[in-house]
Amino acid sequence: MKQITTFMSDIADEFKIVVIEAIRSLCLKFPLKHRSLMNFLSNILREEGGFEYKKAIVDSIVILIRDIPEAKESGLLHLCEFIEDCEFTYLSTQILHFLGIEGPKTSDPTKYIRYIYNRVHLENATVRAGAVSTLAKFGAMVDSLKPRIFVLLRRCLFDTDDEVRDRATLYLNTLGADGAVEDMKEFLFGSLDIPLEPSEESFDINSVPKEVKIQPLAEKKAPGKKPTGLGGPPPGPPSTIDAYEKLLSSIPEFANFGKLFKSSAPVELTEAETEYAVNAVKHIFDGHVVFQYNCTNTIPEQLLE
Repeated sequence: MKQITTFMSDIADEFKIVVIEAIRSLCLKFPLKHRSLMNFLSNILREEGGFEYKKAIVDSIVILIRDIPEAKESGLLHLCEFIEDCEFTYLSTQILHFLGIEGPKTSDPTKYIRYIYNRVHLENATVRAGAVSTLAKFGAMVDSLKPRIFVLLRRCLFDTDDEVRDRATLYLNTLGADGAVEDMKEFLFGSLDIPLEPSEESFDINSVPKEVKIQPLAEKKAPGKKPTGLGGPPPGPPSTIDAYEKLLSSIPEFANFGKLFKSSAPVELTEAETEYAVNAVKHIFDGHVVFQYNCTNTIPEQLLE
């Protein structure tokens, strides 16, 4: 392992991923060696690296936790230490979700609460919302923790983000319902298909089906081409301006703006590893400027509507 550690800093991320996958296979083949191999994964997880590299390490640790029971508690602690200084929102939320499932099943679930609640204070709104859901799962699974979880969730009611406040309110009412909501654990851990049609009848949570409808994945775009909003073509030859002008003139709100003077190249507004990639195109008219925002989903399992 020392030899591997030495040359890991000298190779590119794509080759590091190959090494990580090999170590994961080795650990699954020799589970008694999981401690040293898990420590190795934990050490390289703290080093600098891109999203795919860090995701490969996290995925490997998660697989080892699931397949090797003896590695669960040490692996969960390694993940908790990682999210203390994780720059990737996607990885933080995935780890929090995994902690909510596996953490309450350990011998001492209380030691994970501090790491989870720290995210409520130190992270962005998406991670904070995930942390609130994870806290609720601990409260649902561990009765002795429920009073403490109530205190933490009540503090989340004053969060600046409405999603965080709404989740805290929902889970406080759910955990404190005392049988009003049947199968509370299934409600928290299961998938809900909530109907969105307007209705004059009061909402009854027991009427919500638990089965998830299978939705077809969005059609994959051709490689090398970035999809653009409004159906517009990507920047390219001079004819692109004509195409943009034709597209914008077909929209009633822009039809009276006159002739399109210039369209800029797309400017990326988000990082490559985020869940949604957003870029902007500026269209210059004589008396107006139109900003076109193109939002692209980067996670195949989720669909933008």
